[in-house]
Amino acid sequence: PRIALQGGDWQVVGHLDANGNLWESELWTDLAALQAAYNRPGRVSSVWLKLDSPEQMPALEQAVRSDPRLQDVRVVRQIDYYQQQVGFVSRFVRIAAAGISVLMGAGAVLAISTTLGMALDKRRREMATLRALGFNNLAVGGATLLDVLMVGVLATLGTVLLVRFLLDGASFGTSSVNQAVYAHFVIDASVIGIVLAYSLLLGLVSSVLPLRRIMKGKLVDALKD
Repeated sequence: PRIALQGGDWQVVGHLDANGNLWESELWTDLAALQAAYNRPGRVSSVWLKLDSPEQMPALEQAVRSDPRLQDVRVVRQIDYYQQQVGFVSRFVRIAAAGISVLMGAGAVLAISTTLGMALDKRRREMATLRALGFNNLAVGGATLLDVLMVGVLATLGTVLLVRFLLDGASFGTSSVNQAVYAHFVIDASVIGIVLAYSLLLGLVSSVLPLRRIMKGKLVDALKD
């Protein structure tokens, strides 16, 4: 068979078989002929190799360097290649995600602190009674803080498990004229651990001022409430 490409008639000598994935859309031909057809002398071609193990990579690089016919060939790991292509996008997304997390965390601290302050006001007499019975401020405040953190952990776990059920493994992508970005959500143990740690940090920061205000109040006034 023959195909029309850039006004020319090109002979097809074979077909690529990659189990129906993206690589079957590639065109393999002589670089000089393709550059001339598209008038792109600065463009280059690439060949994908799958090694039996990652340990063979240094041997491949050494073989390419020692062959004078391949002096212009550059060996790059697949992950390094994509990092070079979308490294800026990846860094930008990480910085943006961190900024949004900090901004939303600050809002969450204000909301949690206000809500916790109102909840502790209703428990002022209970906490004062415990203090009157001989429990020191550290014990009463620690128990209250533990209560807050346990509620935060349970709420966070419920949310994370729901998100994991709905989005884990979900994929998305976008493309421009000469670039395409494809990614998928991964919610594993490390992600859950980071989310839990951040949630505990927010709970701890949010509890400082309300607990300090309650515990610094006069015991007699609290018992009268």
